[in-house]
Amino acid sequence: MDAGGTRIAARSLCLVGAERAICQLPVQNPRGEVAIHDRTPGPSRLDRQPASAILGGVPGRLPLLEDPKSALLSKRLFHGDLVRLTAPRSEDADVFSRWSEDGEYRRWADTEAPRPLSAEYFRERDQGAESPSEVIEFRVRTLQDDRLIGFVALFGIEWHNHHGWVAAGIGDPADRGHGYGKEAMALMLRYAFYELGLHRLSLDVIADNRAAINLYRGLGFQEEGRLRERVHRDGRLSDLIYMGLLRREWETTLAAAEPASAAGAD
Repeated sequence: MDAGGTRIAARSLCLVGAERAICQLPVQNPRGEVAIHDRTPGPSRLDRQPASAILGGVPGRLPLLEDPKSALLSKRLFHGDLVRLTAPRSEDADVFSRWSEDGEYRRWADTEAPRPLSAEYFRERDQGAESPSEVIEFRVRTLQDDRLIGFVALFGIEWHNHHGWVAAGIGDPADRGHGYGKEAMALMLRYAFYELGLHRLSLDVIADNRAAINLYRGLGFQEEGRLRERVHRDGRLSDLIYMGLLRREWETTLAAAEPASAAGAD
């Protein structure tokens, strides 16, 4: 997908969902409450649009955990220690265009051939028609200086199955390796499982993208299959890996991480 180009520049740190589409917008969550969202990129093209519609009728929901911490977590729903998730801004188009010129980033972000895209392309996309309720995208900005560094998105959401695809990307190489992508993904996972009531998330990633794969595994994702020799890069073929995460697996990963965090603070 591309955060700088044809699909949501997702894959990396460069994270994410190569063969799925994304589009942003505000949507009503499974509990019938309006969640403020924005648009997201699409499968082979970022067809974003302003989050101008409030869509309802989302089928049933899964019960939330009876965990006293959930109330505390909700107070910082879109904020972490390093980044926060926001709606798109008009000036974002110039940044996305610059990212689209980074060949390495685009290669990890999409299975299609990379190509630079103009700021006008992104502006027009952001001003397009309304998006479907199956997609939700946030921009990732640093807490320290409110700088745009990437995006994270849910797409292909099937409300009746409580399932969706996730994608994310950090655009500038200088911003990778600092924990921004991991925290942005963690915020989106919490949002997907606790706020939207999803039960399962999926993603795909090029087999050579070890940094992204390690990050996903650290968040609890498991490899569930692969398409052999699916992606052509630099004259060689690579597998496309499919990974999945269930809500209970994510909760187990969180629980295991808490003691380690507490020990590190002592």
